[in-house]
Amino acid sequence: MGRTKPHKRKASKQTLSIHTGPVLPLKVLQPNDRVETNDDLLANRKASEKTLEAFSVSLQYTYATKKGLLFRGGLDYRRLNEKFLVRYSEKETKIVTGVLTQTVNTSGQVISTTTGPKEVTTTTIYSNVAYNSYQFLNLPLGMGFQKMNKKSQWEIAGGMDLNLWFHFNGTLYNAYGEAVALSKSKYPDVYKRNAGLGMWASYGYSRNLSRNIRWQLAAKVNLPFQQITSDQYPLIQKYYTIGLQGGLIFNLIKEPKSKHKKRQRNQD
Repeated sequence: MGRTKPHKRKASKQTLSIHTGPVLPLKVLQPNDRVETNDDLLANRKASEKTLEAFSVSLQYTYATKKGLLFRGGLDYRRLNEKFLVRYSEKETKIVTGVLTQTVNTSGQVISTTTGPKEVTTTTIYSNVAYNSYQFLNLPLGMGFQKMNKKSQWEIAGGMDLNLWFHFNGTLYNAYGEAVALSKSKYPDVYKRNAGLGMWASYGYSRNLSRNIRWQLAAKVNLPFQQITSDQYPLIQKYYTIGLQGGLIFNLIKEPKSKHKKRQRNQD
């Protein structure tokens, strides 16, 4: 009898993926109950900050077992661009020489006029559209499950979202309705340097492009636990995001070529 070779188990899959796509940000802007409320500031912020558009780029490492359990970590960059309406007015008072009084007769003709210095106030209204930007660099860590078919795959995953870096750049309306650029000295009074913890969840569907490359479409949700504004700022500001990403998945351990060979029949 010949010796039977022991069965060699296949290694668990390790992949590296890169994705990008649009994001729909859902903004929360409400009074901060821990400090004195400022209704004028809330009204000015809501009236001035109009529309949002956003995109994301992510790099992910995934380790998946033979039974479909996956563990994932990576980097996720999101940028939110906000259209900001800057509208303000300036008043100017001047002393000019002009007509003070006029006297008319019964026919409506001017028969006498007095002139002299008088005070005139002019109001100039300015309006302009500017943009704010909110940038997040997060470290998503989590686990999930994937199901492999012959040519396709679906997966569901979720976990914790740790913010590594957050930055705001742009203009704000203050309580007096004035547009103010946020300076470095005032930054800690309005926004945090770190957006804290959150949660994420995703669902992805992929198909094979080749033996070691797949394309994937994935829907992803980010839910922050904390606001990005300072605890001393009168308003609480958060962004919940829903994104649709497309990208490529690369096998770090290459799939071996099939050793199966077609049988050939000998012909006489």
